[in-house]
Amino acid sequence: MRAGEESIGFFTKLAAEKLGITKNKLRHLTMALEKHGYQFTRNKSNQRIYFQENLEMIEKLLQKVKMM
Repeated sequence: MRAGEESIGFFTKLAAEKLGITKNKLRHLTMALEKHGYQFTRNKSNQRIYFQENLEMIEKLLQKVKMM
């Protein structure tokens, strides 16, 4: 993993706040991505951990959806 903010993981609540969306919307987007093969890191409790690269990818997806 890279040093700095990119190596800091966020749980759903904070990740959603950083993206400016609800936790529910983030979960729906995440489940759709996982259905198509995208894998998120999970902790021992099976909670998703979102890293900066995940947040950037989700932000790009949200921008594409807004363009439609």
